[in-house]
Amino acid sequence: MAVTKDVKEKIASLSKDELVKIVLKSISKDKLFLDYIQLNYFKNDLNENDIFEEYKQKINKLIYKRYKGYADEEKAAHFITACNKELANFEKLSKNYELIVALILLVLEKASSDFDAGFGTCFTAFDYKFTLLLKKVIRIINTKMHEDMKIEYSQEINNYLKAIKENSAYLDYVYELPKEI
Repeated sequence: MAVTKDVKEKIASLSKDELVKIVLKSISKDKLFLDYIQLNYFKNDLNENDIFEEYKQKINKLIYKRYKGYADEEKAAHFITACNKELANFEKLSKNYELIVALILLVLEKASSDFDAGFGTCFTAFDYKFTLLLKKVIRIINTKMHEDMKIEYSQEINNYLKAIKENSAYLDYVYELPKEI
């Protein structure tokens, strides 16, 4: 919902005490908003690296959650979905693409190594979600980051591309992936 001119005028007319109450109520209900306020307005309290470490811990904790599913591929797909929510929240707070890429690569690494999931099985949800994250990291590296970063991350990403293309190339969304970056 867009903030209209009328709403802006009404907010501007509120007293400082009312605004403080509103902000305190909002940050007590929404941890993301609290992190945003701390990151952008309280320079000494929190920085992007602190938030990165916090989200890294959240992703590491998500591995130990019990996910629905008979096969490891299903469980890994649910893990990636849960991690996507954390990634989206982190992206709302930080525009540091190096940290975003590092978190995405952490999720890809955990999904491919901590579950006994494999590519190319009949449980294609894992392949699909893994591919979406892989496309996202490739897009960020190609469009938002300096060429040196592409060199830094290329081997790891190319390994993932090779692994998924060797086993799941029959899926359209995998077939469309580049062979390497």
